Amino acid sequence: MSGRDTGQHSFNPPHITPRQDVEFTGSWESVYTELFATARTFGFGEYKRPDAQNIENPTTFSLREAIDLLQQHDQLITERARRMSIRKALIQVPILWEYYGIDTADLGIDGIMNTWIANNGGSAIPQLHNLGMIQTSTGISQIFPTQALKSASWANANYGLSDLSADPTDQSDINDEWRQLYHDPAWDVIRTSSTIVWSGSGQNPNSIRPEEIDPGSANKIGLTASATWTRATLRAYTGSLGDSNTEGNADQEKAIYDVLEKYNKIARDH
Repeated sequence: MSGRDTGQHSFNPPHITPRQDVEFTGSWESVYTELFATARTFGFGEYKRPDAQNIENPTTFSLREAIDLLQQHDQLITERARRMSIRKALIQVPILWEYYGIDTADLGIDGIMNTWIANNGGSAIPQLHNLGMIQTSTGISQIFPTQALKSASWANANYGLSDLSADPTDQSDINDEWRQLYHDPAWDVIRTSSTIVWSGSGQNPNSIRPEEIDPGSANKIGLTASATWTRATLRAYTGSLGDSNTEGNADQEKAIYDVLEKYNKIARDH
Protein backbone atom coordinates (compact mmCIF):
# COMPACT_ATOMS: atom_id res chain seq x y z
CA MET A 1 0.00 0.00 0.00
CA SER A 2 1.35 3.42 -0.88
CA GLY A 3 1.56 6.30 1.56
CA ARG A 4 2.88 6.58 5.11
CA ASP A 5 1.51 4.35 7.86
CA THR A 6 0.35 5.93 11.09
CA GLY A 7 3.33 6.64 13.30
CA GLN A 8 5.82 6.40 10.44
CA HIS A 9 8.49 9.09 10.74
CA SER A 10 9.67 11.38 7.96
CA PHE A 11 13.26 10.99 6.86
CA ASN A 12 15.33 13.89 5.63
CA PRO A 13 18.66 12.77 4.18
CA PRO A 14 21.63 14.66 5.56
CA HIS A 15 22.91 17.58 3.53
CA ILE A 16 26.24 16.74 1.96
CA THR A 17 28.55 19.70 1.48
CA PRO A 18 30.38 19.41 -1.86
CA ARG A 19 34.13 19.16 -1.54
CA GLN A 20 36.33 22.01 -2.65
CA ASP A 21 39.05 21.30 -5.21
CA VAL A 22 42.66 20.75 -4.15
CA GLU A 23 46.04 21.07 -5.82
CA PHE A 24 46.65 18.34 -8.35
CA THR A 25 49.29 15.79 -7.37
CA GLY A 26 48.46 13.16 -9.97
CA SER A 27 49.97 12.52 -13.37
CA TRP A 28 49.90 15.53 -15.69
CA GLU A 29 51.06 13.17 -18.42
CA SER A 30 47.79 11.26 -18.04
CA VAL A 31 45.89 14.55 -18.27
CA TYR A 32 47.79 15.40 -21.45
CA THR A 33 47.15 11.98 -23.02
CA GLU A 34 43.41 12.16 -22.47
CA LEU A 35 43.15 15.80 -23.56
CA PHE A 36 45.14 15.04 -26.71
CA ALA A 37 42.73 12.22 -27.53
CA THR A 38 39.83 14.61 -26.93
CA ALA A 39 41.40 17.28 -29.17
CA ARG A 40 41.77 14.68 -31.91
CA THR A 41 38.00 14.14 -31.90
CA PHE A 42 37.67 17.85 -32.80
CA GLY A 43 40.10 17.44 -35.69
CA PHE A 44 42.96 19.11 -33.82
CA GLY A 45 46.41 17.79 -32.97
CA GLU A 46 49.35 18.99 -30.94
CA TYR A 47 48.67 22.38 -32.51
CA LYS A 48 45.14 23.60 -33.13
CA ARG A 49 46.15 24.97 -36.54
CA PRO A 50 49.67 23.80 -37.37
CA ASP A 51 52.14 25.93 -39.30
CA ALA A 52 51.80 24.00 -42.54
CA GLN A 53 51.29 24.86 -46.17
CA ASN A 54 48.09 26.82 -46.90
CA ILE A 55 47.36 27.41 -43.20
CA GLU A 56 46.57 31.08 -42.59
CA ASN A 57 47.44 32.43 -39.15
CA PRO A 58 48.74 29.18 -37.61
CA THR A 59 48.48 28.79 -33.87
CA THR A 60 51.59 29.41 -31.82
CA PHE A 61 51.37 27.26 -28.69
CA SER A 62 51.01 23.49 -28.45
CA LEU A 63 48.55 21.54 -26.35
CA ARG A 64 51.41 20.36 -24.16
CA GLU A 65 52.50 23.95 -23.57
CA ALA A 66 48.93 24.84 -22.62
CA ILE A 67 48.80 21.98 -20.10
CA ASP A 68 52.23 22.96 -18.77
CA LEU A 69 50.75 26.40 -18.15
CA LEU A 70 47.97 24.86 -16.07
CA GLN A 71 50.54 22.90 -14.09
CA GLN A 72 52.68 25.98 -13.45
CA HIS A 73 49.70 27.91 -12.10
CA ASP A 74 47.85 25.05 -10.41
CA GLN A 75 48.37 26.48 -6.93
CA LEU A 76 46.92 29.88 -7.86
CA ILE A 77 44.07 28.35 -9.90
CA THR A 78 43.18 26.13 -6.93
CA GLU A 79 43.37 29.04 -4.51
CA ARG A 80 41.04 31.15 -6.66
CA ALA A 81 38.57 28.29 -7.13
CA ARG A 82 38.45 27.65 -3.39
CA ARG A 83 38.02 31.32 -2.51
CA MET A 84 35.11 31.60 -4.94
CA SER A 85 33.67 28.10 -4.29
CA ILE A 86 33.69 27.16 -7.96
CA ARG A 87 35.14 24.19 -9.78
CA LYS A 88 38.75 24.81 -10.79
CA ALA A 89 38.08 23.33 -14.25
CA LEU A 90 35.93 26.41 -14.87
CA ILE A 91 39.13 28.48 -14.64
CA GLN A 92 41.37 25.91 -16.31
CA VAL A 93 39.34 25.58 -19.51
CA PRO A 94 39.50 29.23 -20.68
CA ILE A 95 43.24 29.32 -19.97
CA LEU A 96 43.96 26.10 -21.87
CA TRP A 97 41.53 26.76 -24.71
CA GLU A 98 42.55 30.36 -25.36
CA TYR A 99 46.29 29.71 -25.05
CA TYR A 100 46.01 26.70 -27.36
CA GLY A 101 44.22 28.94 -29.87
CA ILE A 102 46.52 31.99 -29.91
CA ASP A 103 47.72 32.51 -33.47
CA THR A 104 50.14 34.71 -35.36
CA ALA A 105 47.44 37.33 -36.01
CA ASP A 106 46.75 37.61 -32.26
CA LEU A 107 50.44 38.14 -31.55
CA GLY A 108 50.72 40.69 -34.35
CA ILE A 109 47.83 42.84 -33.13
CA ASP A 110 49.15 42.60 -29.56
CA GLY A 111 52.45 44.02 -30.80
CA ILE A 112 50.66 46.94 -32.41
CA MET A 113 48.66 47.61 -29.23
CA ASN A 114 51.80 47.42 -27.09
CA THR A 115 53.52 49.96 -29.33
CA TRP A 116 50.47 52.24 -29.28
CA ILE A 117 50.49 52.30 -25.47
CA ALA A 118 54.28 52.78 -25.33
CA ASN A 119 53.93 55.80 -27.63
CA ASN A 120 51.29 57.31 -25.32
CA GLY A 121 48.41 56.82 -27.70
CA GLY A 122 47.57 58.85 -30.77
CA SER A 123 45.64 57.65 -33.80
CA ALA A 124 44.80 53.95 -33.70
CA ILE A 125 44.16 51.52 -36.54
CA PRO A 126 40.61 50.09 -36.76
CA GLN A 127 41.68 46.68 -35.39
CA LEU A 128 42.43 48.32 -32.02
CA HIS A 129 38.86 49.58 -31.62
CA ASN A 130 36.90 46.97 -29.67
CA LEU A 131 33.87 47.18 -27.36
CA GLY A 132 33.80 50.96 -27.64
CA MET A 133 37.39 51.52 -26.52
CA ILE A 134 40.92 51.17 -27.88
CA GLN A 135 41.96 47.70 -26.73
CA THR A 136 42.60 44.12 -27.81
CA SER A 137 41.99 40.84 -26.06
CA THR A 138 45.33 39.73 -24.72
CA GLY A 139 47.23 37.47 -22.35
CA ILE A 140 47.10 33.73 -21.91
CA SER A 141 43.29 33.81 -21.63
CA GLN A 142 42.67 36.46 -24.30
CA ILE A 143 40.70 38.88 -22.09
CA PHE A 144 39.57 42.39 -23.04
CA PRO A 145 40.62 44.90 -20.35
CA THR A 146 37.14 46.42 -20.10
CA GLN A 147 35.65 43.00 -19.37
CA ALA A 148 38.42 42.23 -16.88
CA LEU A 149 37.67 45.43 -14.98
CA LYS A 150 33.88 45.02 -15.07
CA SER A 151 34.11 41.41 -13.95
CA ALA A 152 36.51 42.23 -11.11
CA SER A 153 34.06 44.75 -9.65
CA TRP A 154 31.15 42.32 -10.02
CA ALA A 155 33.06 39.40 -8.50
CA ASN A 156 34.25 41.57 -5.61
CA ALA A 157 30.62 42.40 -4.79
CA ASN A 158 29.18 38.92 -5.36
CA TYR A 159 31.98 36.55 -4.31
CA GLY A 160 33.49 38.55 -1.46
CA LEU A 161 36.77 39.25 -3.23
CA SER A 162 38.98 42.32 -2.93
CA ASP A 163 40.67 42.29 -6.34
CA LEU A 164 42.09 45.49 -7.76
CA SER A 165 39.67 47.18 -10.14
CA ALA A 166 39.47 50.46 -12.03
CA ASP A 167 37.31 52.42 -14.45
CA PRO A 168 36.45 50.37 -17.58
CA THR A 169 35.54 53.60 -19.42
CA ASP A 170 38.87 55.33 -18.78
CA GLN A 171 41.47 54.72 -21.52
CA SER A 172 44.39 55.17 -19.11
CA ASP A 173 42.97 52.50 -16.78
CA ILE A 174 42.33 50.24 -19.78
CA ASN A 175 45.94 50.66 -20.91
CA ASP A 176 47.23 49.79 -17.43
CA GLU A 177 45.01 46.68 -17.31
CA TRP A 178 46.06 45.66 -20.81
CA ARG A 179 49.74 45.82 -19.86
CA GLN A 180 49.09 43.64 -16.81
CA LEU A 181 47.24 41.06 -18.86
CA TYR A 182 49.87 41.13 -21.59
CA HIS A 183 52.90 40.74 -19.33
CA ASP A 184 51.75 38.73 -16.28
CA PRO A 185 50.22 35.25 -16.64
CA ALA A 186 49.40 35.10 -12.92
CA TRP A 187 47.35 38.28 -13.32
CA ASP A 188 45.52 36.58 -16.19
CA VAL A 189 44.63 33.65 -13.92
CA ILE A 190 43.08 36.05 -11.41
CA ARG A 191 41.16 37.89 -14.10
CA THR A 192 40.07 34.65 -15.77
CA SER A 193 38.45 33.48 -12.54
CA SER A 194 36.40 36.67 -12.19
CA THR A 195 35.59 36.95 -15.90
CA ILE A 196 34.26 33.40 -16.10
CA VAL A 197 31.79 33.85 -13.22
CA TRP A 198 30.79 37.28 -14.53
CA SER A 199 30.13 35.75 -17.94
CA GLY A 200 28.11 32.93 -16.44
CA SER A 201 25.97 35.31 -14.41
CA GLY A 202 24.52 36.94 -17.51
CA GLN A 203 26.33 40.23 -16.92
CA ASN A 204 28.02 39.95 -20.31
CA PRO A 205 25.27 41.10 -22.70
CA ASN A 206 23.80 38.58 -25.16
CA SER A 207 25.88 35.76 -23.75
CA ILE A 208 23.58 33.46 -21.79
CA ARG A 209 19.90 32.49 -21.70
CA PRO A 210 18.09 32.97 -18.36
CA GLU A 211 16.82 29.38 -18.50
CA GLU A 212 20.42 28.11 -18.65
CA ILE A 213 21.12 29.48 -15.16
CA ASP A 214 20.28 27.14 -12.28
CA PRO A 215 17.15 28.21 -10.34
CA GLY A 216 17.76 29.60 -6.87
CA SER A 217 21.42 30.34 -7.54
CA ALA A 218 21.15 34.16 -7.47
CA ASN A 219 23.09 33.98 -10.77
CA LYS A 220 26.25 32.93 -8.89
CA ILE A 221 27.74 29.78 -10.35
CA GLY A 222 29.11 27.44 -7.70
CA LEU A 223 30.36 23.95 -6.91
CA THR A 224 27.11 22.19 -7.85
CA ALA A 225 26.35 23.98 -11.13
CA SER A 226 24.49 21.91 -13.69
CA ALA A 227 26.13 20.71 -16.88
CA THR A 228 23.85 23.05 -18.85
CA TRP A 229 24.93 26.12 -16.89
CA THR A 230 28.58 25.08 -17.00
CA ARG A 231 28.51 24.75 -20.78
CA ALA A 232 26.66 28.06 -21.14
CA THR A 233 29.23 29.78 -18.92
CA LEU A 234 32.12 28.52 -21.04
CA ARG A 235 30.28 29.70 -24.15
CA ALA A 236 29.59 33.11 -22.61
CA TYR A 237 33.29 33.62 -21.95
CA THR A 238 34.22 33.26 -25.60
CA GLY A 239 31.27 34.53 -27.63
CA SER A 240 27.66 35.56 -28.08
CA LEU A 241 24.38 33.72 -28.42
CA GLY A 242 23.32 32.71 -31.91
CA ASP A 243 26.85 32.28 -33.26
CA SER A 244 27.27 28.78 -34.70
CA ASN A 245 31.05 28.85 -34.13
CA THR A 246 30.54 29.85 -30.51
CA GLU A 247 28.08 26.99 -29.96
CA GLY A 248 30.50 24.52 -31.53
CA ASN A 249 33.34 25.82 -29.40
CA ALA A 250 31.16 25.43 -26.30
CA ASP A 251 30.68 21.72 -27.03
CA GLN A 252 34.44 21.30 -27.39
CA GLU A 253 35.18 23.31 -24.25
CA LYS A 254 32.65 21.29 -22.24
CA ALA A 255 34.37 18.08 -23.39
CA ILE A 256 37.70 19.51 -22.18
CA TYR A 257 36.03 20.59 -18.94
CA ASP A 258 34.79 17.03 -18.36
CA VAL A 259 38.32 15.64 -18.71
CA LEU A 260 39.83 18.18 -16.33
CA GLU A 261 36.98 17.78 -13.85
CA LYS A 262 37.49 14.00 -13.93
CA TYR A 263 41.08 14.38 -12.74
CA ASN A 264 40.23 17.18 -10.30
CA LYS A 265 37.58 14.99 -8.74
CA ILE A 266 40.06 12.15 -8.30
CA ALA A 267 42.40 14.57 -6.51
CA ARG A 268 39.77 16.02 -4.17
CA ASP A 269 38.28 12.61 -3.34
CA HIS A 270 41.67 11.01 -2.67
